[in-house]
Amino acid sequence: MDMPHATLPMPDTRSRSELVLKRLADALGQPVSAFTDPTKIKADAGAAELLRLWQVIRTESGRDAVLKSVRAIVEAQAD
Repeated sequence: MDMPHATLPMPDTRSRSELVLKRLADALGQPVSAFTDPTKIKADAGAAELLRLWQVIRTESGRDAVLKSVRAIVEAQAD
C-alpha cells in the first residue's frame, strides 16, 4: 500500500538572534539593515535618543511639553 508523502518544511537555519531581529524589523516596518547598517544606525541615532528620553520622562505634563515643542518645530518648518 502506497502512503502519500507529506512535504516537511525546511528547518530555519538562521540563528535565534536573526529571527528576532527580522520580527522586530517587520513589526516596525523597517528593513533589517536599519539595525545593522552603520550609516543607517547613525542617521537614526537621534530618533533612538528621542525615544530613550521619552521613556524616562516621569510626568504626563513633561511628555505634553515635549510633544508641544516638537509640534511647534514641525509647524515652523512647514512654512
